[in-house]
Amino acid sequence: MAANEISDQRFAEIIQVVGWPTDGPPGTYTQRLEQETGRNNSLIPFLKRISDIDINSPLQTPTEWLQKLTTVNFADPVDINNLSYALTSDNVDDFDLVAASEFNFTVSAFPGALSLHPRPTKKPIAHSALVSLSIELVSHITPRLEHSQSQPLPSLVLPIGQLQKKYINTSGIPNLIDTDYILVVDAAETSHAVWLIYDRYQRYDYEFKGVTDPKRTPLVCTGSEKNFDAAQIFPSIKDWIEAYGKVSEAEVLDSLKKTGLVGEVRVMNATPKDLAALANK
Repeated sequence: MAANEISDQRFAEIIQVVGWPTDGPPGTYTQRLEQETGRNNSLIPFLKRISDIDINSPLQTPTEWLQKLTTVNFADPVDINNLSYALTSDNVDDFDLVAASEFNFTVSAFPGALSLHPRPTKKPIAHSALVSLSIELVSHITPRLEHSQSQPLPSLVLPIGQLQKKYINTSGIPNLIDTDYILVVDAAETSHAVWLIYDRYQRYDYEFKGVTDPKRTPLVCTGSEKNFDAAQIFPSIKDWIEAYGKVSEAEVLDSLKKTGLVGEVRVMNATPKDLAALANK
C-alpha cells in the first residue's frame, strides 16, 4: 500500500471514533481527528480518501431515521439532540406523508422550521431540540365533535420539518409548494404521536404585530372545509412507519376531521418545568 493510502479497516476505525465532518462543530471535529490520526500519521491519507466521498448524498433514509426515533430516549438530551441534528447533517431526504393521491405531501427535513412566539419567555432554555406548545382553543375543526373524543395538543414536541404539497404540472414536471404547516412528534407521551402544527409566526410583522392565520390561506387539503391549527396525523411513530408510502389524502383528511383543533398554537422554548414531563415516562 502506498504511503498516501489508507486501508478500509483503518478508515472505518477513524470514522467510528471521530464521526463524519458534518457530525459536529468544525473545531471539535478537527481536534479529535488530529488526535486519532496522529498515532500513525494517517491524517493526510484519511483526508484524501474522505474528500472523494460525496457527503451531500443522504447518509440515512427517512425510514431509517424514523426507526431510530422509535428507540431514542426522549429524556436524554444528548440522544435527542444528536438525532435532531442528524436530520440536516445526514442530509435526510424528504419524508413521505401522503403518497397515494393526486396531490402528494412530503416533509422537508428541517428541525428549525417551527417559529417561536415573537414574545419569548424569560425562563431559561432547557433544551435545544424540543419546544413547548400551548393553545387557546377556539373550536374543533368538526363542530359536533365532543371534547372527550378529540386528542389533546401535545405539550412538548420535536419538530421534524415543513409540509410540502407535491403535484405534477401540465408539462409533466413535478413541483413542490411549501405550506405553513410543520410536522412534529410528541416527545412526552410514550406513543409519540405525529402532529401537524400551523406556523402562525413565520411571517410575523414586528411593526404591526401581525401573524398569519390558517383561515386566510388556501386549503392544504382539498377535501377539507377549512384549515386547522393542529391535528394528529398518526397516533404513533410506528403507525407512520407501517403505513409509510401508502397513505392516501382521504386517510389524512379523516384524521384531520377527528383531531383537528382551531386556535392559535403558541410555540415557546422548552423550560425545565416542561421537561419534567419526560422524567415521569
